[in-house]
Amino acid sequence: MFFKNIINKHKDTFDSKNMRDFIDKYIFEVTSKQEKDPNTSFSDDTLANNVLDLFVAGSETTRTTIMWFVYVAAAFPQHQERIKEEIMEVIGPERDPEYQDIKSMPLTHSFILEVMRWKTISPLNVAH
Repeated sequence: MFFKNIINKHKDTFDSKNMRDFIDKYIFEVTSKQEKDPNTSFSDDTLANNVLDLFVAGSETTRTTIMWFVYVAAAFPQHQERIKEEIMEVIGPERDPEYQDIKSMPLTHSFILEVMRWKTISPLNVAH
């Protein structure tokens, strides 16, 4: 499994004084929990499953959100053209967008917010 390789690399370079991400923190927890209780549910398999869940959930919601942006932009070509013009004025073709650009792009910002409000990706919202 792809994630097992990543977890093994994290284990090989693990430093308890430098927690890089979720995997490092979980490795730390596995170690400390297993010392106290050998029957703990914290394990490498649980870590791999959690990482997979985070990856799949994150990629699916991102894909669905982008799909809705494309659909809505295609349905309203007049807005699509105005948004394209705003993006080209502020960012242009030569650089990547940055978070602070949103202040200079009110039409694009409002489009993003409106699509996310109108076409929610989880209308029944699973309880967490």
